Amino acid sequence: MHTRICKLLPLFLLLPVLAFGQTADISADSIYANIHHLSVTIGPRPMGSAAENEALAWTAARLQSFGADSVFIMPYTIADAHGARINTTSGVSVGIFRGETDSSIVVGGHIDSDSREIPGANDNASGPATMLELARVWSQRPRHYTMIFCAFGGEERGLIGSHHFVDTYEDIDKVALMFSIDMTGADDDIITIMETDTMNAPVWLMKDAFAMDRALGINRLTYPTHFGTINNIGGGGAGSDHIPFLKKRIPAMDFTQGINRHPIHTPMDRIEYIDRDMLDTCARLIDGLLVKYQSSTIPSGKSGRYILMNIFGRNLFFPGWTGSLLLLLAVAAGVTAVLISRKQRLIIPKPERVRFSGWKLFFMFAVMVICVRLGDSVMQLITGLRYPWFLHLSAHLWSSLLWLALGTWVVLQLTRKWRFSPDPYVYAKRGIIILFVLTLLFALVGGGRMAAYPGISLILFSLALSIRTGWLRTLFVVLGPLPLARLMFMEAFPFMAHFNSYAGFEIDSAGRALLFNTGIFLVLLLWYLPFIFTFAWNAVTVKGVRRSLVVARRPLYGIIILVLTLACSGYLATLPAYNDMWRPMVRVDARYSMETGKSTLEIKGNEYLRDVSVTTDSVSQYYSGGVISEKLNHSFTAGWIDAGGTETCSPVTGDTIRVNCSWTIAGERPWYTLTVTVWPDTLSIYDVDTDLAYTSRYSTYSFTWQAEPPNPLHMQAAFTIGPGTNLIRRIVGAFPELPIDMTVSTDNMPVRYRTWVTRVDTLKLDIGTTE
Repeated sequence: MHTRICKLLPLFLLLPVLAFGQTADISADSIYANIHHLSVTIGPRPMGSAAENEALAWTAARLQSFGADSVFIMPYTIADAHGARINTTSGVSVGIFRGETDSSIVVGGHIDSDSREIPGANDNASGPATMLELARVWSQRPRHYTMIFCAFGGEERGLIGSHHFVDTYEDIDKVALMFSIDMTGADDDIITIMETDTMNAPVWLMKDAFAMDRALGINRLTYPTHFGTINNIGGGGAGSDHIPFLKKRIPAMDFTQGINRHPIHTPMDRIEYIDRDMLDTCARLIDGLLVKYQSSTIPSGKSGRYILMNIFGRNLFFPGWTGSLLLLLAVAAGVTAVLISRKQRLIIPKPERVRFSGWKLFFMFAVMVICVRLGDSVMQLITGLRYPWFLHLSAHLWSSLLWLALGTWVVLQLTRKWRFSPDPYVYAKRGIIILFVLTLLFALVGGGRMAAYPGISLILFSLALSIRTGWLRTLFVVLGPLPLARLMFMEAFPFMAHFNSYAGFEIDSAGRALLFNTGIFLVLLLWYLPFIFTFAWNAVTVKGVRRSLVVARRPLYGIIILVLTLACSGYLATLPAYNDMWRPMVRVDARYSMETGKSTLEIKGNEYLRDVSVTTDSVSQYYSGGVISEKLNHSFTAGWIDAGGTETCSPVTGDTIRVNCSWTIAGERPWYTLTVTVWPDTLSIYDVDTDLAYTSRYSTYSFTWQAEPPNPLHMQAAFTIGPGTNLIRRIVGAFPELPIDMTVSTDNMPVRYRTWVTRVDTLKLDIGTTE
């Protein structure tokens, strides 16, 4: 009977879905049409832009057309974006559909894209497009809970819109549940992000989501445990609009599709790469959950603290204190391992001791890491590309393992005549100490959850020390590196690798490249260093392992590994690094100082400039590869910024002066961003009074507008300064065009243009009014 009930459970979950589904069905075509309007008709929508405001208004009109009881836009003009306060004109589009109760469910997605060159079809036109489709469907269904559908502005700048909503929506205490939709247009698993750095969504919500995923036959929902571990370091990295709700102790979770398989945050995030067949997957999943909760009662639990892992196809919820428990066990295991290893210590007379065994192993491991990095360099040399792995990351990682094997064979040859200590304690203590330090360091950085990874490795080595059976001892030693390897190569590793490749714009010199590669070398060295010592301990204590190392020194094995490595490298060289969807990018940056008249013009790529032609009235240049960036010999003028207004000065107490500034700043052309920075030529500024957002540091005050600030811009602020002090005002405007006629021709590299114009004024102040 119990088995039959388990088999029928998905059907019971589907019954309310089927009942409501007779009223209105999800339409992928409708979602696609919404995406098209947002990403093509309107286009890129950075926070504060005219396009974002148009998208918010259009969304509100759509919600109104569905018969919403209340539709409005919640504007905001100040945003705390990644640690800086900026001025903007953004908002949140809201449509409310009343239910039988005032208790409400929020469904939302951010409507902004990352920058003005990025259409944001998947990230995130697909989110509000799906939200609108759910609003259309639910406008035709009976509702127990009131439903609130939102399009949030400014998510890409730091979840600005959703923070604004939870802080200012007057009935936020009546919100019982929230679903965030952040990308639904890729053929990929649906990743759920359901946590902040201090709490998780309640267990019941996660269990219901996975149960609904199975019941609907979708089977694409997953939680990236190891990515979640890294992501929550220092307050959280990648996240979405569910986070402000969770921080208000409102049950919430996010649904994201395409994090690894779609070119988000690039100009190629376009409508033609949206997978139409997958558009309804997230919609059906969220719709199923909405049906479930509308037809029953939302459970009372507000949040949780746990670690979710999928083990052998089952989701297991470990209590939040599991990480701390593992940390304590690791500390105990470390102490135990030291005691056990000391008992295994050999008493060797001082004259017969072998010195520097630990340093020799360190050198060996360094050579092995260098060989892994050499594999990347060889591929770069063969292909003539900086990132030959971009499309086929997994295959290149397997190639790295072959290079590691080759490096291991090389160090075995180099150390053929080296003498190593036969005392296992020499190696065990070093492995234990380094793992112990890593465990404590990870605990300081990421808490018990992150410390669990080196902690588990320490526990495994402690078990190996206490086991006498050779093969079982070797098994635990071999398993030791796996937790840290899994943390490094977590579920979103392709996304992180792709994202970091765009940092190639800044690695444009030999010095910076050396610094970058040194950083990677040190990370790999420190991450896996303890295991060279645990392996050495295993080799000293297990005869079979020692014999295997002797056999592995034979030239035949080296030849086999070399042939496999070269064959793999040759095969990888035939694979394309990029395609129509995944492309490198080109930037053309112009800078002009109105104060000095100096100008610079530079072209740069995150990849080598290949098949790129640059033509101006005085420059004609073709790049066939090998060049990352180059300054073009072309001078220009771009005095595009005009500033006027008044500074009214009046004495305050003592010798201080109150300065009331009323400035008008205008751009000759439409600008993209604007920053006005004010500082004194002597002493300091204090007691600032203004309605504008600003960031202060050491008597320097910066006022920033993003994106597309008003032109002209009227700015008012008051400062208190000391006697004899003058104000220095620096205005930096970023313009999305060049000051010269320039053609950049390339078949496969999107081009971004920027001109930064700087104007610096020294405002000499006297008591009275200065123009």
